[in-house]
Amino acid sequence: MLAGFMLLARDHRASDSIASILLLALAGIVGWATFYAPEGTIQRVLPFIPGSVNDTAGRLLFGLGVVTCVGMAVWALRRLFR
Repeated sequence: MLAGFMLLARDHRASDSIASILLLALAGIVGWATFYAPEGTIQRVLPFIPGSVNDTAGRLLFGLGVVTCVGMAVWALRRLFR
């Protein structure tokens, strides 16, 4: 729903603020999965790699997603307050 409002917003300030809210919400959800999800929550995709390595690789990729979302949210907020 927020993405739809973001696309419909004619004002870039409104679009940037909605985008930053959406990105920070996604970063919060993915951040929880990265740091607080129990062992084995992240599905094992590659059967020939041990489970501990799969879990660590999954958490690293989720962490990369968190950093990317926070970076884009900071960029949107910086554009907003310029």
